[in-house]
Amino acid sequence: FIAMSFLFGSAPKEETTVSGVDTVERLVTRLNSSMMLDDRRAAVQSLKQHSKEFKVEVGTHAMSPLISVLKDDRADVEISNHALETLINITTPATPEGEQPPDDDVGVMFTEIFVKNADNVTLLISLLEETDMYVRLNTVRLLTILLTNRANLLQNAIMNQPVACSKLMELLHERREIIRNEGLLLLTGLTKGNQQIQKLVAFQNAFDEIFKIIATEGNSEGGIIVDDCIKLLMNLVVDNVSNQNFFRESSIFSLTVSFFQIEKRADWSDEIATSVVNMLSFLRVFTSKKTPTNSRRLNQKAIVSTGLFKRLCDFTFGTTFPRRGELLHTIGSFMSGNEEIQHIFVNYKVANKMPSLYALLNIAFQPSNPLVDRYATMYCYQCVTDGNQKIQNTIAHTLRPEGIPADGQSVGLLMCQGILAKNITWEGACALTHVFLNNAEVKETLLQVALRSTDGQQPLLSMCVSRLTAMKKDRRGRVGLLVLLVLWLLDCPFAVNIFLKTNDVVQYLVTLMQDNEIRGDPLLDGLVLSLFGVCIASNDGTQSGADKDALMQYIKHIGTEDVLGRLERFLKCKELTIAAQSEFNSEMPFTSAIAMSLIDAVDSVKGVISGEGQRQRAQQSDGAQIRTGNVAGIEYHDSVIAQYKEVIRDLDARIVALTKELSQCQDMNGGAAKEALEQQNEELKGVIARLKEEMQLQNNATNVVNEEVVDTDVWDEERAQMAKEIATLNEKNAKVMEELKKEKEEYKSLKEQHNYLLMVLVDENNKKKKYKTLLGENSIEFSDSEDDDEEEEEEEEEE
Repeated sequence: FIAMSFLFGSAPKEETTVSGVDTVERLVTRLNSSMMLDDRRAAVQSLKQHSKEFKVEVGTHAMSPLISVLKDDRADVEISNHALETLINITTPATPEGEQPPDDDVGVMFTEIFVKNADNVTLLISLLEETDMYVRLNTVRLLTILLTNRANLLQNAIMNQPVACSKLMELLHERREIIRNEGLLLLTGLTKGNQQIQKLVAFQNAFDEIFKIIATEGNSEGGIIVDDCIKLLMNLVVDNVSNQNFFRESSIFSLTVSFFQIEKRADWSDEIATSVVNMLSFLRVFTSKKTPTNSRRLNQKAIVSTGLFKRLCDFTFGTTFPRRGELLHTIGSFMSGNEEIQHIFVNYKVANKMPSLYALLNIAFQPSNPLVDRYATMYCYQCVTDGNQKIQNTIAHTLRPEGIPADGQSVGLLMCQGILAKNITWEGACALTHVFLNNAEVKETLLQVALRSTDGQQPLLSMCVSRLTAMKKDRRGRVGLLVLLVLWLLDCPFAVNIFLKTNDVVQYLVTLMQDNEIRGDPLLDGLVLSLFGVCIASNDGTQSGADKDALMQYIKHIGTEDVLGRLERFLKCKELTIAAQSEFNSEMPFTSAIAMSLIDAVDSVKGVISGEGQRQRAQQSDGAQIRTGNVAGIEYHDSVIAQYKEVIRDLDARIVALTKELSQCQDMNGGAAKEALEQQNEELKGVIARLKEEMQLQNNATNVVNEEVVDTDVWDEERAQMAKEIATLNEKNAKVMEELKKEKEEYKSLKEQHNYLLMVLVDENNKKKKYKTLLGENSIEFSDSEDDDEEEEEEEEEE
């Protein structure tokens, strides 16, 4: 009592409060001293009535007596219920339901006192064995309140009880629904964030029992009870690979198929839609990128073998489910990174015999469909094409006249129609981008595609450029086309040449780079700069007036550092970073695959622009030095000779080192390797001798330079030739060093094998000697000529 008074502080000295304290003390005294059960029952009932008004007083004085009642008088149902309800009242926090109570809440403090005594938790678990409905129900409710207030303490106490999880799992078998439902909530809270309890519950056959409840409630039509079941399922498998494997190995995937066997209907209630979405979220856990690769592939295989994948495809394309984006997200997740399932989807036909890819793009190309559904379609499209070049090639073939199906349902032509159509340009461009993403062959194939237009046949690339230059206000469409062009031109010089031949395209991009409105939009600005940078990075120099140097002049005019800073700003753009980090995000204008490819492209462009700028500055600096006159020419000539001397000294030192290493490698792999290295060594010596002769000629020429004007053009050619020879010499030297490194590694490997074989031989000889001794002891004759030969061979090898 003194300790609790200190903990909660002294009560205010008001008349009503003093009366409350006296009342509680009198009732507690009556409870402790009475020998009559009826008296004790009446005392507990009175305490329950005062427990809400005088929570601190009842908790301080009556908690221990109430616990004693549950131990000693549990045979009396009425007094047990009064005691449990009183404990519920004093531990219930003052915060609204669903909010986490603060640590200084009175109910939280009493919870901590109660739970820290492990015997109290054991007592509550034992009360679950009682048959009375209200005793079981109040026990579960008290445990739920304790869990809400101090989850970690109760979870630890439960784990220390050997039979606690099995007793709690029995609540799911309860025929009285109110107890079963409260048990669901309790198990959901206990399994949250605790893998040990998750495993204990799962191995108590939890998955089977939960799906039995779901089926009993009517699957997707079960309402809030089904939602509670799915929450518990989620807690059991999220970030718990062990439970995921147990779910798969127990063939529980087959139980999920019936959940999506919903009759076609014109209207869908919010309850059904919510339940379906929650179940889809649960199923995506098994194919999430967070799941280890091996487990994910096994889960994908089980999803297909049980018929769940086909059932979801039927449900997606055969119904008018209002949140179709969730279905497409799930189908895409099931296919991601699995070529077998990708091909199953491509070969799937919807009810009207329409190819699945054509039906998929039809959803994306309907402007009336919600934007989230259209983004989900692109995610699904990414999952069916990503990393599968065979499917990419098949789709690209449908853009050619010979690849158009007899029924005219060409996926390729549908994508092009999307690019040219109003309000769905982004979807068409995004779909086409995924066809050639990370596929150089398809990029070049698409360059040969020409489509009919008002001006006759027009190349597909030129059509995309024309569409871009004609757009002014459609931001999503411009983003889609810019992304398409950036990734198409990247590492494809042929595409860059065709792009740069388009009328006024360079001037168009330069205008956009200097446009203040564009500069104010980090996303559009970064894409425009990236497209111009790709034209530099993937430029083969064959386009007159638009080679790297010519395009770099525009960058220099704008400001190289300014351009690099704007590209860096683009890399930090929220729309790009979130898309790259998310498996799927229904609010970002990129799929994750496109976002990551863009980041790689921009990094490459930044490196090229920075490097080209440095190269041009270096060339300008060199030209200024050459044109400084006679004295400068002589100084330049002397510096070249000094460089040659330094190179020759360095090479002499390397040759000495190489000679030593050659002598060490003489016995590594016979004489062949040595002869090859010595031959290269002799070649290096010959080159150095020739360089020394040239240096002598340069020294002789110095006297002439002192008297005559230096021909800068001649010196420029000689300097270039010398630099070329030095580079060649360094390449040869690097090759020699690389071969020496390989020889050392091989020697090390052979040495290890040799030592291992020696150990094996020694062990075999010891065994033979042992067997000889045993044979001799048993008076068995044997010939040891072969053994002697082997011993001689071993001695020779050791020598």
